[in-house]
Formats: sequence, structure tokens, C-alpha cells
Amino acid sequence: MPLNSKMKEWKNKIYYSQCWEDPEILSQALEITPDDTVLSVTSGGCNTLALALKGPKHIVALDVNPAQNYLLELKIAAIKSLAHEDFLKFVGVSKSIDRLAIFGRIKPKISIEAQLWWSSRTNLIQIGILHIGKFEKYLSLFRKCILPLIHSQETINQLSLLKTISEQEDFYKNKWDNRRWKFLFKIFFSKFVMSNLGRNPSMFAHAGIYNIGDHYLQKTKYALTKIPIRDNFFLEYILFGTYRSEMFIHPYLKKENFNLLKERVDQITIITSGIKSFLLESQNDSFSKFNLSDIFEPLTESESDTIFKELLRISKNGGRWAYWNNLVQRKPSSQIANIHEDTKMETDLKNEDRVFFYGQFYVNTIHK
Repeated sequence: MPLNSKMKEWKNKIYYSQCWEDPEILSQALEITPDDTVLSVTSGGCNTLALALKGPKHIVALDVNPAQNYLLELKIAAIKSLAHEDFLKFVGVSKSIDRLAIFGRIKPKISIEAQLWWSSRTNLIQIGILHIGKFEKYLSLFRKCILPLIHSQETINQLSLLKTISEQEDFYKNKWDNRRWKFLFKIFFSKFVMSNLGRNPSMFAHAGIYNIGDHYLQKTKYALTKIPIRDNFFLEYILFGTYRSEMFIHPYLKKENFNLLKERVDQITIITSGIKSFLLESQNDSFSKFNLSDIFEPLTESESDTIFKELLRISKNGGRWAYWNNLVQRKPSSQIANIHEDTKMETDLKNEDRVFFYGQFYVNTIHK
């Protein structure tokens, strides 16, 4: 396949229909105020919506992949147009046979480009748009085809009901951590399988970890033994493909936040662009808070430093960045001045992080 065709195919695929970064620690790190102008990597759109709940003056949602932005457009249109119950049905939290009819009601409220994109992919609407990303489908394959080879549904249910860390540690050691778990997990979450079925291969281009399957096995052990299970909606989705309680769910999906979200989504502007191009075209001191997801994962150290320098230029004095590293460690080089790394906040918030597979969480404050 020619390079241009490959790029076109990549830019027409939703890789993440949900955000896999914890919105709680993101919000605590950024400390959004009504005076803030925020730059937020779109991805699944969830964390951009969570930040909108904090009431900043303006949010720019940025993604190089138009399909990810069309997803956020559709979520925003659904929020503005629907009652909360219908919204949960449409996105896929609740069961529904009427998603195409609901789509017909909200379709005129998205851009022409997004209308054309979604109209040619109504099968994705029928599934529920929370479940259609490449990564979410990968997790579904694990849940439906791999996990049943390891544990019974009864054992999985027992795990999800554990109340204390000591119970989780005992359960993992004595009932969960068997040979099939280790063997099948390491194969399924290997670089080869993940790069073909789960993530864009570019995300592994600079990974310095040799045995990625074993690396993620240790991360998952930590999640199941050290992070409280009962309120971890990320883990619940992995295990069950849904959310069984509206108490433990992403902030933008909660009923108590829904009317406020309706009021605040108009503060979001969606832009399709590469991060470097966008930064180069942005004015000095134009943003105060930054949700950068894990954008540095596919970049070299030199490319990352170029981005960090441009971020510094467009950051206001006192501005703050938050971002994650996964398999690749990227942070500003020592040659870039005026960036303060808040290591205590990073450590404290990483200890609260319910998304267990990231390597590090960074919080930088700008002092110009």
C-alpha cells in the first residue's frame, strides 16, 4: 500500500473511543480556573469534556486524526441535544436498539465533514460509540476470548467485589495468578500482538523495554493488588465491557454533571492538526493549561525537545502541563530552562492513578 494510502487509512480510524488517562489526577494537576485557556489532546474526548466541567474560559481540543475529532463532535452534539438517559443509551453505557434514530436527531448539529464520516459508518453508531476504538476492541477480544480461558466468570465477579487491598493481595496470590494467566497475558499483550491489534505501531517505535508482555503483567499485578478495585471504572470496563454503577464512571457521564456540561461544551473548539504545526502557528503566551496525554510516545528525544520548546513559548507564565509516559521516557532536556517539575505532586498523583499501565505522570509549571 502506498504511503499516502496508509496515512489516509490511519486518519480514518478511531484508535481510542475513550480516554485511558485518569481524569481525576489530570484535574488535580492542572487546577483549572475560569481564567484558563486550555490546550487538550482530543483522543477519545472524555478528558477534554471532564476539563470543561471545571469551567475554563476556553478549551482547544487538538488531534492530528480527524476521526478522533469527529468522535468528540458527536459526543458534544449528543450532550447538547439529549436527556441524560438517552445520552447514556446513545454512547453505549446503557443498552439500546434506537441509536440510529437518535443519531438522526443529532446529526444536523455536527459539521458536514463529521456528518459524512459517521453516515458512512452507521455500524459504529449501532455498537455504541464508547466501544468502537481499536484499543477498546482489543480489550474486548481479551475479555471475550482470552480471559475465559484463564478464569471463570464467577472468579472474575469475585475479584470485582473485593473491598480491601489486603483482600485483593490475597486473592491475586492464591486464586488469580496461575500459570495460564501469566502465559496467555504475556502473549496477548506482547509488542507483536498489541501493535497489530491494539495500538498504532508508531507507539512502539522507541520503546526501550524488551519484554513488553512481562512489563504489562507487572503493571497489571500492581493494579489488582495495590489500587482499590471497587471504584476503578477503567478496570471494570476491561473486565466487563461496561459500567455497572453510575457512581463509578467517568465524570462527563455522570448524571449530576450533565446539565453543567451542557452549558460548558460550547467553550470547546476542535482543531485537526499535528501538534508541531499547531504550536508553530500559535502566538506566544496563548495557553495556560495543557493536557498532553502521552503525545511524546512516538517521538524521538530531539522531536520531543522541539515540542517542549514550542510549548514553553506559547505557555503563559505560571502555566502548567500534565502528561503521561508509557513505554518511552520523555521529559524536557536540561538545556530547556524555565520549566519546573513538581516531583512531589507527580508522585502523590501517580499513587492515585487508576490507569495502571503508564510508566510515569509528569506535572510541569512554567516560570518565565
